[in-house]
Amino acid sequence: MKRLLAGLSLVFVVTALTAARPRSGLPHFQLTLERTAKGWAAECDSGCSWKQLSVSCASDCAVLIDADGVSSSVVKARVSDKFGFIVRRSERGWNAESVSGTAWKEIGWGCPLDVCRARVDELGVSGAVVGRVKQ
Repeated sequence: MKRLLAGLSLVFVVTALTAARPRSGLPHFQLTLERTAKGWAAECDSGCSWKQLSVSCASDCAVLIDADGVSSSVVKARVSDKFGFIVRRSERGWNAESVSGTAWKEIGWGCPLDVCRARVDELGVSGAVVGRVKQ
């Protein structure tokens, strides 16, 4: 009886955790994106072939970030089949434009400081992340 209850409890927990995240039909990825004083940095938690990346560029640069890495040539870059987006600085944060593999077309994040970071996945952007990515 205890094994049956333990088994049912496990099924309930797994079902609840699975149901808590909306299904998008898109490949899952999750990364922390940071606008730094010198460019961009990111740390991928899932869905990427890389763990950390950074790129230095001018203050008005745009970069393509995808499942395979980063490119500062957004026009000529080949985009991964999984996901890809172009990120640009904004006056008080950053904006991203989807190229592939996301449920969003454009997202943005604002921060009052020069260093600005947030978590990005296939469904959008969420709260600021403190102390994650270091350049």
